[in-house]
Amino acid sequence: MKWILLVVLLLVAAGVVAAVVKTRFWYGARPRPWDQAPARPLCLQCRGTGWLNRGPERTLNVVGDGFEDRHTPATMCPKCGGTGMAPQR
Repeated sequence: MKWILLVVLLLVAAGVVAAVVKTRFWYGARPRPWDQAPARPLCLQCRGTGWLNRGPERTLNVVGDGFEDRHTPATMCPKCGGTGMAPQR
């Protein structure tokens, strides 16, 4: 009778230890939503790059084998000031 009682107590203690380990280490390893940094709000005008007109501009002028590409210098986004982040209101 003593052996059965000891085995039952041992199983209960092992179950409690397993539950504590599972809740403490298994769930604690995952990042929780409130621990994560919020998403960075990007500027809609420059799409988060901070610059406008970065690529060549296609014109309707025909030169030799196709249309002319006019290269324009990139300008800093006036809305976000070149940071690429949406301005705060």
